[in-house]
Amino acid sequence: MFSKKGYSPLETLVALILIAIFIGVFYSKYQKIETETKINMRNDEIRILNMSIDLYRMKKGSYPDNLSVLFSEGYIDNKTQELLNLSARIKNGELLDPFGNRYIYDKKIGKVKK
Repeated sequence: MFSKKGYSPLETLVALILIAIFIGVFYSKYQKIETETKINMRNDEIRILNMSIDLYRMKKGSYPDNLSVLFSEGYIDNKTQELLNLSARIKNGELLDPFGNRYIYDKKIGKVKK
């Protein structure tokens, strides 16, 4: 009688195909979750920025010239900046959203857009 000491090439191939399918499914789910998280984070940041702009206007009587004023004058506190990791996403004086796009600030209406 023959004794099997290992798996046949066909069994190994089937196992590798199943592993590849699982990796593909989980990776696509991961990407979807990551995108949804970034969208939620962006929406929260826009809400925080708009509230900070409103606070600035109430105290100063006008809208800030740019978003960096909110950071430099303390309208967005250090804990919030740290929590959202905002300081790492300021490039050339402009704040970038979680996707790497710059936030659009309309000084005339005092609102941040996507």
